Amino acid sequence: MRDARTGATVTVKGFGALKDSDLELGKGIDLLKPIAEQAFAPRRGERTDP
Repeated sequence: MRDARTGATVTVKGFGALKDSDLELGKGIDLLKPIAEQAFAPRRGERTDP
């Protein structure tokens, strides 16, 4: 892919590229959906008061 701001070419790894890595994702995180939307979405059973 090409970075629209800088014009530099960026390599993007494909689906499953991290399957053998030590990266741990939270339960319920789906890499096929936008990560930011999942990260900031209210979670069931989580406390909302400070």
